[in-house]
Amino acid sequence: MNKHIMLFHFFLITVFLLAACQFNEGKTTATADEKWTKKAPIQHIAQSQNGVLLNMKKKRYMMSEKEIKITILNESKFELTHGEPFAIEKNINGIWYSVPFKTNAFETGSFSLHPSESFVQNVYLDPYLENDLPPGKYRLVKFFGELLDSKSGTKKNKLILAVPFKVVN
Repeated sequence: MNKHIMLFHFFLITVFLLAACQFNEGKTTATADEKWTKKAPIQHIAQSQNGVLLNMKKKRYMMSEKEIKITILNESKFELTHGEPFAIEKNINGIWYSVPFKTNAFETGSFSLHPSESFVQNVYLDPYLENDLPPGKYRLVKFFGELLDSKSGTKKNKLILAVPFKVVN
């Protein structure tokens, strides 16, 4: 009888140890995707709207790259205002998720873009991202202020545009 009890305890301890080891393994191998659980507030964002286009010549970036160059083209009849703020979102199984930033301390400067003008902005990821972006489909989301028609004084709503890109090994 004692032999059976000892064998049962040995078996029970072995099961607990194996379960504990697997639990710890899961914690240390969590992927970046598992950290990104906050769905993007807007799932469908256009790349162009009201005559304003957000573009990027380069559509593929290496994991180690820390700079993305975007072009804003204002083909509307409105003056466009924008600043530095942007967001990065990752597409996981058809759903966009916000990539967490370690800081949201964007510079507060504002730029004006007149009709028929374009502006090239270098977006530096290094001060904001916690880690390199793992391979996958992403989009850069850019926020714009009101569109102002300087001739008539009319305003249009604020604008949000996004441009897709891929990160590869």
